[in-house]
Amino acid sequence: MATEVTQPPGSAPGAALISVSGRQDLDPESLRLAIAQPNGQKFLQQYGAGDAWGSTRTWLKPAGAELDGALLRIRVDERLTWNLQANVTYLLALADAGGEAPGEERLRWKAIRLPSEAPPRLAEPEPEPAMAAPEPEPLPDSKPTAPELKAPERQPEPAPQRSRWLVPALAAVVALIAAGGGAWWFLNREEPVPPVAESPAPPPEAPPAPAAPLTTATATAFLRTSPDPAGALTEAKRYMQEGSRDAVQGALLLFRRAADGGQPEAATAIGAMYDPETFSPERSAVPAPDAEKAQLWYEKAADADDAEGLYRLGRLFISGRVEGPGISPEAGVRTLQRAAQLGHPEAKAELEKLGQPQ
Repeated sequence: MATEVTQPPGSAPGAALISVSGRQDLDPESLRLAIAQPNGQKFLQQYGAGDAWGSTRTWLKPAGAELDGALLRIRVDERLTWNLQANVTYLLALADAGGEAPGEERLRWKAIRLPSEAPPRLAEPEPEPAMAAPEPEPLPDSKPTAPELKAPERQPEPAPQRSRWLVPALAAVVALIAAGGGAWWFLNREEPVPPVAESPAPPPEAPPAPAAPLTTATATAFLRTSPDPAGALTEAKRYMQEGSRDAVQGALLLFRRAADGGQPEAATAIGAMYDPETFSPERSAVPAPDAEKAQLWYEKAADADDAEGLYRLGRLFISGRVEGPGISPEAGVRTLQRAAQLGHPEAKAELEKLGQPQ
């Protein structure tokens, strides 16, 4: 896939057109883009938000986008182009409502006609006035209730008087009979045997629910929870173990979040997807190998003294697949020696095969 920057005739100062091929699967209506510096460590921020370049990836809304066959045309204005320098190669990432698209584009920026002054900052919208709470409606006046009329209580009629000695005598006889019956019941009663409750049979164990498949959509949902970089790295490894094509694409999104957060192992994993030596359609979530992109990610890992990243970067320098200032087989040997000093066994074996000291 290739990208091209042009400023069509008659365009306003700062307006430009970015044409990207092979991205016809993206939705132009919800398209967003992120631009990183060549080392992939600084990202273009929203214009007027403070510093032009920050350490967190920011998704920017273009002025417009449309599909022309297999060509995606992205229109940008001076708020995005003002802080881009001519003849510098940036990294361009794309996303739409379905999530981030796998892979990045190398965006070689060209000199365009800019405004004579910096674009004005966007005015912050005034807060909406708070809605006044409605006053409570007055409660209806309660009417006084009439007092309840009660009937006069009826006085009990006096009981006829009995003989003074007859009542105590009858009470004594009844008490003796009750005492005798109670003693007989207490001496001859049987203790009830409590029923033994049968323990219910345990319910049958339900079969374990099948695990949900790991896809690009589940990775995007996981990233919306704002995981820490270490958690994103652990989740990316789980996606790579699952191994399906969609899971590997989800792993790339998770690796990128972890690498942006300072996890050098994640940067090495992304570089290996681009590296022509380790690229494979099944294990690489990028459309084709790209040695220069692999170099950028390996260098990011090497800056953090990641032994695996140093080893792969050294082999890439020795292979001759990349060119540029400071890149040579000798530089590759020195990079392998740094990896060997960190205890990397394959780097030690490579140096021994080349006849170089460790």
